[in-house]
This record gives sequence, structure tokens and C-alpha cells, in this order.
Amino acid sequence: MVVEIAKDVTEYLESNKEKITEQSDIIVMLNEVARQCSEHYHVIVAEIDVLEYLKRCPILNECTRRVFSSLSRKAFELKAFSDRVTYKIVFYVGDIIRKEKNNSIIKIYIPILRKFLLKQAVLICENLSDARLYVDLTKEFLEERGENLYINVHLMHCGGSLMMDTVENEISYGECEPIACIVDSDRKYKDDSIGSTAKDAQRVFRRKENNYPIDLYILNVRMKENLFPPRLLLLDGVIANREMLERLEAKIDCPKYENVFKFFNFKEGIKYKNCEKNMMFKDQLEEIGYIWPTEEDVKASPEKILVKGMGADGLKAFHQEIINHKIDDRYHDAEKRRCKEEHKRLIKEKVDRARKVLEYADPYWRGDWQCIEQIVVNFGIAFPETMHFAD
Repeated sequence: MVVEIAKDVTEYLESNKEKITEQSDIIVMLNEVARQCSEHYHVIVAEIDVLEYLKRCPILNECTRRVFSSLSRKAFELKAFSDRVTYKIVFYVGDIIRKEKNNSIIKIYIPILRKFLLKQAVLICENLSDARLYVDLTKEFLEERGENLYINVHLMHCGGSLMMDTVENEISYGECEPIACIVDSDRKYKDDSIGSTAKDAQRVFRRKENNYPIDLYILNVRMKENLFPPRLLLLDGVIANREMLERLEAKIDCPKYENVFKFFNFKEGIKYKNCEKNMMFKDQLEEIGYIWPTEEDVKASPEKILVKGMGADGLKAFHQEIINHKIDDRYHDAEKRRCKEEHKRLIKEKVDRARKVLEYADPYWRGDWQCIEQIVVNFGIAFPETMHFAD
């Protein structure tokens, strides 16, 4: 995260230097903030005179002074980090934790005069695979734009129903561990209410948002399986619901299919016995060639599959092959084995398209992609490992 040290911190140090000791909370806090940033968990920003003061402050430990000395030489570069985020922590001399919102920028002010040690930020999702996907997707977006940002965030899962307990438990340790949450909406159609996990996350967020560094994003689409257009998912050669994706690919510009793209359960698909619950998709599915069963069909074969789903781990291969570019290895292997030129050409075409994910940002998905990227950047941005803090 971007961690700002307010000017009143150095003013307090200067006016109270006779009574401050190495054990004073303000000194412990500053030493820990510097350590966290030097270990590439966060980014420190401050006015140049604040950095200049801290690099010469004798009561801070030597490593801390080295960090501030290095940052004072890079003071103008730090603005780029600050400008890239919409959520910041500000350590200040004050009595209460408070939240301040100015336009789209949120600052959470944390008193530095009492011990509330900064820790690495955490991204909590329903599954670890969700969290990894959101971080890797963000890194792909940044790379495609040529943004040289380093992301370092601890990933946690909560098993869906345990969202509230997981967040409350992390907060209960009494440390400043910034928390970002991304959860499925579980909406089945546009005006549907959000699901129980999202509601739990929303409740804990509303209780804590003004006095703890926490943010929440609830997907606009139903779940992560709805986050990607068919033509991007079809780059995965083993995706289980290929037939449906191929039928839908031509409907991307058809407004009446928006509900299908955003809210159809691509993970589970539809069995005959569940057709009644999916009537909102009936017209579109019939239009792309699916034959809706009669009541007699349902009674006779309730477990028969109408639309095949991609399965619980249906995005796993897509994540690895396309987002993480494991498909590159397949291409190099094909070259080593001297495969036919046509085979290599088809793989190379996918390799190239997988480097242009942003070109698939159709209107149905663009908003979710942007919000996922921003919350991951807000909580995961850190000084890169190539940045050193020795004099």
C-alpha cells in the first residue's frame, strides 16, 4: 500500500525530542513502517522536508534512517506511486483512526502515537484460486500497458460462508493489517440481490470502513467464471464448456445476451431438473440451438445435461495457460520437437493473443476488470525488489 507520513509527525518529533525514547510508540511505529517498506511490502511517501528530517533523526535506528535517506533522494519519483492509487494510509499525530474521502481518493488516517504496527496487506477471497487469478490478471494488465509496478499482497481464502469470521479474525490481532476483499455477487439476474457471502462481507465492511484500512469489491457479474468473454476463454484448448462458448461467441454484440454473459452459471451449466430455475435464459439458449426439455423430459431424465458447465476448477487451465502464459512453454516445446508448421502456427497465434488480454475488454466486463485491478494495486503496490535502501 501507499503509506504517507504526515508533516505533523516530524513536527511532533522536533517539539518532543527531549522526552522521546527508542521505546516510544512513535519511534517503534516509524521503525516498523520503514522495515515493511524496505522488505517490499508497502510504499512510503512524504514531503521532501519530512524525509530529510527523518533520515537525520538520531533516535530512529540506523536501518530506518537509511531507508529515509534513500527515499529523500527519490522524493520526486514517489509521486508516481501516490498518483496510481485511490486508497492510502496516512500516519499522523492524532487521537483517532478516521476515514477521509475526497472525490475518488480515500485516506485512512492512523495515529502514530500509539502502537498499531503496520503489516503486509492481505487479499481475502472465497478461494485461493480466486485471489491468485485476480492478482495475476492485474499483473497482466499492468504488463500489457507497460506499467512497471510491483505487487506484493498476502493471499487468504475464507471458504465463502466464513467471510465475516475471517475478516473479523484478521482485525482482532490488533495490528494494522490492511484488508482487501473481492467476492462474487452470486446474482442470478441484473436486479437480483447479492448472495449471502457478499452480504456478510458488506456488513463487516460497513462496520469497519471508517476505523480500519479495509476495502471491498463485489463483482458486478455473478462469479469469476462470468468475468471473461467467450473468445478469450476459447484460447484455452481444454475448457470443458467449449460448445456453449462457441455458440455464444457470435452474440457478443447482441444486447439481449448481456444477462447470459454476466449471470448464467457457467460453472455448473444446466441439468434438466434445474431448467425451471433458469427460465430467464430460455429464449437465448434456444436461439443458439439448445432444445428446452418438456415436463415429461425432465421427469424421465432429471440428471440429463442441457448445457455443460466448465466445472469447479474450470478456469484453472485458462489461468495457467493464458493469463500466466504457460502456453509459451507449449510453443517452445513444439519448436524443439519440430512439429508441423501448421501446429506451431496455431499455438503461436494463441501465444500472441494471450499477450493482448486488454483487447478483450468488452463493455460487459470492462468495469469489473478495472475495479479488480484498482483494488489489487491499492493494497498490493510495493517498492520493487530491485529497489535497495543501503547508502
